[in-house]
Amino acid sequence: MTETMRMTRLQLLKRTGVAGLGLVAGGALLEACGGSSSTSATTAEAVSHAEAMRRLANATGTVNVLCYEGQIFGTPPKGVTIKQQPMAAVEDPINKKGTYDVSANISALFPQQLQAGVMLPMNLDLLPALDETVSYSGLVNSNKTPIFATIDGTPYGIGVGWSPFVVSYLKGVGRPIENLEELLEPEYRGKFGIGDEAASAIMMVAIGMGIGGDRPGYLTQSEFEKVIAKLEEYVDASKGIITNPYAEYPSQYARGEISAAFPDYNGTVVTAGKSGVKLGSSVVKGSFSYAETWFLGSGGQGTDADYAMLNMTIEEQPQYEIGSGFSVGVFNKKAMEKVGAQNSFWRDPEALLSKAPMREEPPLVSDKYVTYAEWSKRWQELKV
Repeated sequence: MTETMRMTRLQLLKRTGVAGLGLVAGGALLEACGGSSSTSATTAEAVSHAEAMRRLANATGTVNVLCYEGQIFGTPPKGVTIKQQPMAAVEDPINKKGTYDVSANISALFPQQLQAGVMLPMNLDLLPALDETVSYSGLVNSNKTPIFATIDGTPYGIGVGWSPFVVSYLKGVGRPIENLEELLEPEYRGKFGIGDEAASAIMMVAIGMGIGGDRPGYLTQSEFEKVIAKLEEYVDASKGIITNPYAEYPSQYARGEISAAFPDYNGTVVTAGKSGVKLGSSVVKGSFSYAETWFLGSGGQGTDADYAMLNMTIEEQPQYEIGSGFSVGVFNKKAMEKVGAQNSFWRDPEALLSKAPMREEPPLVSDKYVTYAEWSKRWQELKV
């Protein structure tokens, strides 16, 4: 995902058939922005399950949440007001440092965010719903926080949803794809789209080439140049780079403009299916997974109201709504089981994670590896 992204997977699906799932229900007031107030919770204090439940139920105050449209699920206590601050790009948590109490981003960027000083440590004792979190290897650590969300033993985030990046394809026209290289064959040449997501696209190509090993986001200059050269082949062979891909993919499939696309996620299959367009999705050599992850912003104080907001989003019903509505994996165990029972793509999450492990994105600052800024710059040059 990159700074040019204007619509997230959640925003797209909210506009195309699941409107209302992403709105805060019940006693919450969803407003534009504002301040936060409530009892402050330090990360060092030990809190029993019963005490955590009592504190969250009685929490009061306002929680400023920086997130994408449609990303807040659940019903907070009556005393908690949620004010959403619009998020448009993965860089926003850093660029808007100090203006929010809670935010979400992919956990692969947490090392960079910690370096930028935008996150507070979490007290997991104040998140009783965390007890019901999945324990899939390759997705969460031993304390049930997403991979990369615990840094040097300190937890900084909890999971919202997760998904592997896939290649989608039009059934009846294209065959299932196992390797990105297949898109360069005559069958797909000029007929596949590339989503305008710099880091995701570059990393998929790097993984497909076997460059970077377990850290395809950490490429030396020579490795990076090889990947960019290969990516140029894909761009030249494609229909083009598609802006706002998760809005455009279903439409372009319906119009017959593309027969395959990457990077994509399984939600596109669900969205297109509502219009009668039958798509498939393949976890390929090149796929990797990401996890949308909540964190406490350094501009807040980690109040009981903040924790109440976070806890509501990882309870079973809100997690089921996001998983079933958007065709993404979720972190609540019972909710994930229900999603898997309804959608065959999610029937074996461990298998998906084995084929598409979580990977860290490029560094913000490094004297050894190509930085995120350089990835974005070269991507913009490719687009031109």
